[in-house]
Amino acid sequence: MDDAAADELECRQITAPGNVRVDVLLVESIPDVSRALVQKWIAAGVVQVDGELARAGARPRAGQIVTVTPPPLRPLTLEAEPIPLRIVYEDSDLLVVDKCAGMVVHPGAGVHSGTLVNALVFYIGELSSAGGSDRPGIVHRLDKDTSGLLLVARNDFAHRELALQIATRTAGRRYIAIVWGNPPWDHATIQAPIGRDPTHRTRMAVVPEDEGGRPAETLIDVEERMPLACVVRATLRTGRTHQIRAHCAYAGFPIVADPVYGDARRRVQTIRDPAIRDRLSVIHRQALHACDLSFTHPRTGEALTFHSDPPPDWQEILELMRKA
Repeated sequence: MDDAAADELECRQITAPGNVRVDVLLVESIPDVSRALVQKWIAAGVVQVDGELARAGARPRAGQIVTVTPPPLRPLTLEAEPIPLRIVYEDSDLLVVDKCAGMVVHPGAGVHSGTLVNALVFYIGELSSAGGSDRPGIVHRLDKDTSGLLLVARNDFAHRELALQIATRTAGRRYIAIVWGNPPWDHATIQAPIGRDPTHRTRMAVVPEDEGGRPAETLIDVEERMPLACVVRATLRTGRTHQIRAHCAYAGFPIVADPVYGDARRRVQTIRDPAIRDRLSVIHRQALHACDLSFTHPRTGEALTFHSDPPPDWQEILELMRKA
């Protein structure tokens, strides 16, 4: 939704049909509004059901009145910065970017420069606004210290179509990771709801759905086994924040060099070779890389598939673990 449209939408009241999530109802009822933006409205407390604040995931009863009073969008004042980018694919609707580890995707939480969005604004200028003014063009995100393939939309049409493919699981996203330990299985499906960790609010964790967890599913395939670790491919069936990192830790096989979920300090101390131990102890880039991305082009209908080999810093972690 663009800023002008948001300014015109001072207040909107919608009669609920029953058995429809409040966020879905608003997306379907208000033109050019993304689900991500609606969820921000709910979190900001500007959506009510019969005068009561709406909860995420609430399903208003038939006849209840859903009222939304959107806050004014912050002016888009993103600074264009000449930061190098690796563009894998580009056309008039979208880009596929191979992001390096250490780069934040979009401004926020005290980070206002040096992000992928700052670089994109310099490179192409206008991006889609369907995801909100704070992260223009960003269809899905990668963590700061996760490298790999990322979709960027140049216009709102492409953004909505690509976001729908991710939401309906018709777009494919696969990662390669190095995890501590050796699972007793070669293939597994981890189905465990993910929500904000109740004791560490900057982390995500497996949390029951009635306590705020959202359904999450990750497919794991073991590719290479080493004495202390193994290489796995992780396929996302949902897209929760930190999903692969949280699911691997929950399963007992955290990602190597992950400073948040990997119990890195204790795990590194199990390595006998002091040179390997010392080197791993100063690496703070989780060994996680978004290696495969597939989707249908929103305008042409063409099936597109992209692959990215893990970068040298990921490969260094692999070589260290092979010798450990």
